[in-house]
Amino acid sequence: MAAWASVLCFEVAMELIAVRTQLVAYPSVIHDLSLWAGARYQLPVYEMVAWSLVLTVPGWLRHRHCRETTAPRGRCVTARRALAIVGLVNVAPVRTCRS
Repeated sequence: MAAWASVLCFEVAMELIAVRTQLVAYPSVIHDLSLWAGARYQLPVYEMVAWSLVLTVPGWLRHRHCRETTAPRGRCVTARRALAIVGLVNVAPVRTCRS
């Protein structure tokens, strides 16, 4: 939770900077779940929460795996870990654009 909260704070700061400088824009958002809804610099809160989870979960899985396993170390273990993280990121839900 502490790691997620710190990533969320970082994500909020970076999103605010990107939206206010018009580097990024969110033209279609859920107005009830957004800051400054209807303005050119509207910012969806759910986007920041979701991305902080996406950035935190692989680290949490790595920490949990290292703590609970007693498996021997080796080249195969590193490859399996990398494939597990790649698989997790590929299975994560993807936001689709609607027109």
